[in-house]
Amino acid sequence: MSVPYQLEHSIIEAAAPVEVGHKTGQFWFPTLHQIGTSTLICAVVRGDDTAQGQWPGELYVSEDAGLAWREDLTIESYGHASVRYDESTTLMMPYEFWPASPGSKIDCIAPGTLLTKSSDGSLEAAARDVRFLGFPSLAPYHNDVLSLLHSGNLLHLKGEKWEALNLGAHHNECTEFEGHRFPDMFCSAESDGNPAISTTYTGIMPWKSDGLIVTYDRLANGWSSAPGPNGDFNRVFSVVLKISITDMESTP
Repeated sequence: MSVPYQLEHSIIEAAAPVEVGHKTGQFWFPTLHQIGTSTLICAVVRGDDTAQGQWPGELYVSEDAGLAWREDLTIESYGHASVRYDESTTLMMPYEFWPASPGSKIDCIAPGTLLTKSSDGSLEAAARDVRFLGFPSLAPYHNDVLSLLHSGNLLHLKGEKWEALNLGAHHNECTEFEGHRFPDMFCSAESDGNPAISTTYTGIMPWKSDGLIVTYDRLANGWSSAPGPNGDFNRVFSVVLKISITDMESTP
């Protein structure tokens, strides 16, 4: 199932959301990573949202561009970003960094996770310290260089023009099960829900020349873990998007 969305300057074909996984306890803040050319990794936090040095995570693997996922292994240090070493190895950067020496604000160190895809397709994980020396200001990187911006469950496409696709509304279009849906007030950005229905943190992975894969969470009981009064599981979903630009002219 795929739903086409005709925007002013583009057409987006959005596949039906696929459940990456569901768990009791905390299960949220999904991020996307890649090993080689065809292996996708969705990493999901399994701990509380509090400073803790290392963030335990659950890894899910897809070999078909996010159409199906399998649970693979648990790691001790989850992160948002990763660096691909070669066709079988990717370094997941740590989520938190700590001063390499007391009081230092530019030199930092923290444990990352080296992910290796074995010959039988399974993942292996090994801790690797990641150290930054002379960490620069982030300001120079914020000067009109991002081609994608994800903000909650609204996806914005940037060029000379901006357009938005409401992923929460698309999610609801594709499911009738009330326990998986997002409230209308959440989809219209009027409220995060009470309790919050999602962290609104999303993972984005460009795929081929015209595609994106997006992951997001759907919480049962807000920042409280599951099970609870509003549901037994927290869930993570992925959706595959194909984008066709129909108007490349610049806005006057």
